[in-house]
Amino acid sequence: MLRDTKTLVKWWEKRIGDKSVALKLYVCGVAAV
Repeated sequence: MLRDTKTLVKWWEKRIGDKSVALKLYVCGVAAV
């Protein structure tokens, strides 16, 4: 999963338009798992 981190962040960044928010969501998602 870690190797897809950049892809996921880019995907979220594309949808939200904010990398910091995308990173927070990703971290929260990982923490939830």
